[in-house]
Amino acid sequence: MFKLSGWMFVHRVHHVHTVPWQSLLKFSSVRWECALDKKTFAGIRVLPGITRLHYCSLYFTTLLIGIAMVMPAVLQPAFLKEVIGVSPDYFGSINSFLSIISQVATLALAGVLGVFSDRVGRRPLAVLGFAVTAVFFVLYYHAGPIAAFVQVPEGISADVCALISFVPGRSSEFYGFAPGLLTVYCLRFGLGVGFVMVLQQLVTMAADYSSEDDRGRAMALNGMMIGIASAVVFGLAAPFVKNRGVEAAFYLAAALACTGMLGCLVCLKDHVQARRSAVPRLRDIIPVVRRSPLLQAGYLCALVTRADVVVASTFITTWGVMLSAEHGFTSEQATARIALPMVVFTIVSLLAFPLVGILLDRWGRMPTIIASLLMGGIGMLLLAASSGPFSGWVYAAMVMVALGMPGTMAGANTLTADGAPPGMVGSVMGGMTTMQPIGIIFFLVAGGYAFDALGPGWAFGLKGTATLILGLGLLLTCRRIRK
Repeated sequence: MFKLSGWMFVHRVHHVHTVPWQSLLKFSSVRWECALDKKTFAGIRVLPGITRLHYCSLYFTTLLIGIAMVMPAVLQPAFLKEVIGVSPDYFGSINSFLSIISQVATLALAGVLGVFSDRVGRRPLAVLGFAVTAVFFVLYYHAGPIAAFVQVPEGISADVCALISFVPGRSSEFYGFAPGLLTVYCLRFGLGVGFVMVLQQLVTMAADYSSEDDRGRAMALNGMMIGIASAVVFGLAAPFVKNRGVEAAFYLAAALACTGMLGCLVCLKDHVQARRSAVPRLRDIIPVVRRSPLLQAGYLCALVTRADVVVASTFITTWGVMLSAEHGFTSEQATARIALPMVVFTIVSLLAFPLVGILLDRWGRMPTIIASLLMGGIGMLLLAASSGPFSGWVYAAMVMVALGMPGTMAGANTLTADGAPPGMVGSVMGGMTTMQPIGIIFFLVAGGYAFDALGPGWAFGLKGTATLILGLGLLLTCRRIRK
């Protein structure tokens, strides 16, 4: 059969046994394509019905939501101190709880949003999510006036905020800024809703915009955009805040969210490759995952490994500040020294993402994931064995963790998208996203207890042991997993 389509010339020969020489082709079709017709975007084959503009828009909007997601962590300390008037004595507990609130939003909504995206499409939810993000960035900065307008009771808010900071007997110290802080907590949940609405849909669209042959590269590019976003924020946010102020930074974040909303609305289109005759429901996910070793591997990988960056950055920083006086540093100097291994981590992981995408597609999903798990687990154990947070071993350990993170992140996404039944990609990806906050909250709580009760190294040892156990478990059972 000959087919002429644009610049493509296709010749297929199917199973034929009447002529002897044709038996050489009995195992498969043979296809010749003119190279001029092979449209690609960053190594990803452009699927029928979509264009390179759609791919550009997909990854550009991913970059924008990545920037928006990182900005609160950078802006919060100055915002809490200068705008809300929070006492520096409680910065640690308050910032930790603000991070947990975002994970709670993901835990509460990821599964529902995944199912809903299979019903209404990815783009409408992404557009709405960007709009929610823009609105809540503006409201977030004005938390103090909002608290005054709705007349948040100072006594009750002080009791609640003191309880959240684990000092219920010192609620009097929260008077003055408690109403604004309690409003910040509520608005941070709304911001987390916007984040999960957008990012989950864009990851799912990366699966929709790719075939199994190049889905690894599509997911790796998605992760790379998030990494670039982190580098941009950490590199440029501090100078911007210094020159323009915190308020301008919040309005800039809202403007970026509006840009993302317009990009999704104008330059993106849904491309669901298959739809179910019956609309999927949330409870349909569980039996699908139970029957699929492929999905079980992807879910477990997300559960265990999505906490790597949070655990490493949180406990290394805490360790450094705790021992700063012993090394002759102030807390600020120790924090600056600890930032250097995180810079190394960011650079190495960014360089590793393109290689991981190629390995996922050519070497295979499971070999790449297993190798990444083993490297990440060894890196965490090296951190546990380090003599201190300023040791040279910390850099070597962070390089190992950085080499492992892209493979587990893109690998879990790719494996889950591969194993999703037709018409349930959004639902299944939403279920996988739900694993992320569960793992992060568990390893932060358990690691924090181990850090205080047993020593700093135990927090990393717990995480590294769990990662290695998963890697070895997948190595022993990978024959049951086809990818």
